[in-house]
Amino acid sequence: REIFRDLGLCQTDPTELYVDNTGAEMLAKERKVTSRSRHITRRYLKVREYVADGIIDVRRVPTDDNTADIFTKPLTGPAFRRHRDTLFGV
Repeated sequence: REIFRDLGLCQTDPTELYVDNTGAEMLAKERKVTSRSRHITRRYLKVREYVADGIIDVRRVPTDDNTADIFTKPLTGPAFRRHRDTLFGV
């Protein structure tokens, strides 16, 4: 957002942040603390403030549609080709 602002462009809509992990989505959106999340310090929960302020919008993306998986996981041949083709606009 700041790079756009430096370039004289104004982004009025929230930045979309796609996640394929339900826990990450709930951690970003929910204000409650659970026994599993209480160990996470305040500085790591800044994303909650951004969500509340409308700066980012956390959205769920199904694992099968997550193109970022090509960089983070071993994939089967068909999944690899599908994500590769998405990246290169084929």
